[in-house]
Amino acid sequence: MSYLLTKSSTYELELQVIEKFKIDKITLMLEAGKATWHQFIRYYGSIPKTIAIFLGSGNNAGDGLVFANEALKHGCLVDVIQIEDFKSDLTKSVLKENARLKKHISKTFVNKKYEVVVDAMLGLGFHGSPDKPYELIIQTFNELSGFKLAIDLPSGIDADSGIGQTYCLVDLTVTYFAKKIGHVMAHGKEASNKIIICLKHYLDLKFTLPIVQETSLPDRLAFVHKYQCGEVGVIAGSEGMQGAGWLSAMAALRADAGIVRYYHIIRALTMLDPAIITQSISSDDDLSFLKQNVVYVIGPGLNHTDAKTIMSKSIHKDLQLVIDAGALYALPASYDFNHQCVLTPHIGEAAHLLQKSNEYVLTHPIECALSLYHKYQTYIVLKSSATIFVHEGFVSLIVNGHPSLATAGSGDVLAGMIGGYIARYGISSNTISQAIFNHANIGHQLGIEKKSGIASTDFLE
Repeated sequence: MSYLLTKSSTYELELQVIEKFKIDKITLMLEAGKATWHQFIRYYGSIPKTIAIFLGSGNNAGDGLVFANEALKHGCLVDVIQIEDFKSDLTKSVLKENARLKKHISKTFVNKKYEVVVDAMLGLGFHGSPDKPYELIIQTFNELSGFKLAIDLPSGIDADSGIGQTYCLVDLTVTYFAKKIGHVMAHGKEASNKIIICLKHYLDLKFTLPIVQETSLPDRLAFVHKYQCGEVGVIAGSEGMQGAGWLSAMAALRADAGIVRYYHIIRALTMLDPAIITQSISSDDDLSFLKQNVVYVIGPGLNHTDAKTIMSKSIHKDLQLVIDAGALYALPASYDFNHQCVLTPHIGEAAHLLQKSNEYVLTHPIECALSLYHKYQTYIVLKSSATIFVHEGFVSLIVNGHPSLATAGSGDVLAGMIGGYIARYGISSNTISQAIFNHANIGHQLGIEKKSGIASTDFLE
C-alpha cells in the first residue's frame, strides 16, 4: 500500500519524530539533507563535477545547504545561489555549523553550464503564486541545461493540491517520509519525472492518506443467474443528451450487473444495444417503477429541469443512488443519505454544491471533498487530476489515471461502472474504490495504447 501526506500532517509527523526519537530539529534536517544526497547519487550513478543549488529563505534552503556540504565533501565544484536572506532559524544554524559554505554562496547568478542543478527554493511551505524574484529564478532554472533535482517538492507546486502557475520542472524529486498530495495531482504530476522517498522509517500511518490500489473482487459463482448479479436502472438522457445515459447503461452492464434498464427522458432512443432494456419516461411520471433492490444511476445527460423533477421524487425514498452530472444540481443544500448513495461531482459541480469558486475547489480538494461528505453523509467521489474518495469520513486517493480520462462521457462511464459494481458486489468503500480504480486503469491503458483520439466508447471495450 502507498500513502500520501498533506502539508499539515507532514509538520505534525515531524514534531512526533522529534519527540519520539529524542532528536532536535537541526539533527533531523541534517539527516534529511544527507539522505537526499545519497539518494541522488544512487539514482544519478556518479559524483557530478559541477553543481548549482538555488536556495530560498525557509527550511527547504537548509536541506539544500546540507546537500551542498555533502557535495563539497565529495569534491564537487558547488555554486550556491541565495535568492533572499534566510528567515529560517534552522537554515541559519546549518550555515553557522558549516562555515565553509559561506564562500560558495552568492546572491547573484552567472549563467553557466552545470552538470546538476538543484531546486531548494520554496519546498513544502509554498502556497499561491511565486513572488516576482522567485518567478524569474524558476524560469531561469527551467532554462538551464543539466540534470535537475528538487528537494522535497518542485518549487511553485502546492503540496496540498499540486496546483502551480510557475514551477520547476525536474528529473528527480527526493522527498521525505512519503509522497505529498501535490506530487500526484494537477501540475505536480508533470513537475517531476521521478520521485524517491527517504526517511521512510519515520512514517506513521496515522498521519497519512492511502492511495487506492487494485484488490480482488469475488468471481461469479459457478451456478448463478442474472437476478443474482444485481440490477441497475439508469435514469438519464434529456433531449440531445441521450448518449450519456447509454454510456452509463453499457458501463454498468460491462461492470457485471445482471440486468440494466435505461429509463430515458426522450421519446425515441436511437442509440440502442440489444442487451439494454429501455423505457421512455417523462419527468412528470411518478417513477412508480423505483424499487429498493435496484441501484439507480441518476443524472448523466439530464438537463437541470428534468433533474430537479426526477430528484424530487427519488431522493426521499430508501434507494441506493449514484448521483451524477445534472442530478447533482438538483440536490438540496444538505441531506443525510445514510451512506446509501454515491455522489460523483467534478470540480465545477463540487463548486456549485459548496457555493465556492472552481479555483477554491482546485486548490483545496481534500477540504472540499470532506465538506461534501459532512453535508450529505455519504460516499463522495471528487473527480480531478486524481480522484478523491471520501468514505465513512476517511479520505483515500486514486492516482492511476491518465489525461485520456479528460474526454466527454468519461464521467458517465464511471457512474455506470460504480452502479454496476454496487449492484454486483453491494455498496461498500472497497466496491466503489475498485470501480474508480478500474475506470482510471482503463484510461491509463488506453492512453498508452492509443495516445490520442480516445473517445468514451473506447472505455466500454
